[in-house]
Amino acid sequence: MHSAIRWAERGLVPDSLIRLGIRRLLAERLAREQAQDLGKFIAELQASPVALHTAEANDQHYEVPPEFF
Repeated sequence: MHSAIRWAERGLVPDSLIRLGIRRLLAERLAREQAQDLGKFIAELQASPVALHTAEANDQHYEVPPEFF
């Protein structure tokens, strides 16, 4: 799988094959999501924080010196 991604990133895979792969991955994801209990999913979202790892995100965002801007 990693080789296929590297080939695609280098432009060695035709767009039609990339689109086919994306469609397959999306279909798998949709099937997994539809198999999940919607009520449980909503409860998990309501119980989770809005943002995760905010300190790390801030560190990364502000690591650029003001001179850069």
